[in-house]
Amino acid sequence: KYQVQLKARDEEANKKLQMILKETKVAEKSEKELTKLQGELKEKRVEIKERKTVVQGELDEAGPALEKAKNAVNGLSASDLNDIKALNKPPPAIRLVMTAVCLLLKGKLCEWKEIRTIMKQRGFIDTVIHLNVDKDVKESTKKKCGDFLKEKIKEGVWDLKAFAYSYKAAGPLSLWFESVTKFANLLRKVDPRKQEIKQYEKEEKKLTKQQ
Repeated sequence: KYQVQLKARDEEANKKLQMILKETKVAEKSEKELTKLQGELKEKRVEIKERKTVVQGELDEAGPALEKAKNAVNGLSASDLNDIKALNKPPPAIRLVMTAVCLLLKGKLCEWKEIRTIMKQRGFIDTVIHLNVDKDVKESTKKKCGDFLKEKIKEGVWDLKAFAYSYKAAGPLSLWFESVTKFANLLRKVDPRKQEIKQYEKEEKKLTKQQ
């Protein structure tokens, strides 16, 4: 009888011991994971701080350039735009500039007939000047514009000086497209890093609660 009771107690004690060991291993594993995650998070914070410093420096240069481009567009007269709108068969350089501008405004590549219609809309210049690239432009459009600009530069056909010599409105509008696109690209560099940090912080909170 006593042997049976002792055996039952031993089995119960063994079960409790196994449970404690299991819980201890889980706790140790969570602590290791948390320590590892905290180390990675610290590294990511240092990395994003350094990246933000670099990007901020670029933004400090791109911001004034964008404002300069906007002011140049704002200085265009109705007559300057009419010179382009009147073209039934525009030179390649003018078609290229206006295709880029309308790509940014509409998110798609437009034929010349549609481009002329867009330019004839009331408040066209105001739309260009007051475009908020961070709020008004879709991410997909920003990418399209970035790829478009990169492609045309690579082909050797994107030439701000040549545009400026062709038609008076082409210079400011091409400069505006390039400035906005570059500014948008800089903003796109920052956002993914911010999301990455948020994910690490989320995992850190989750593991901390398990402690």
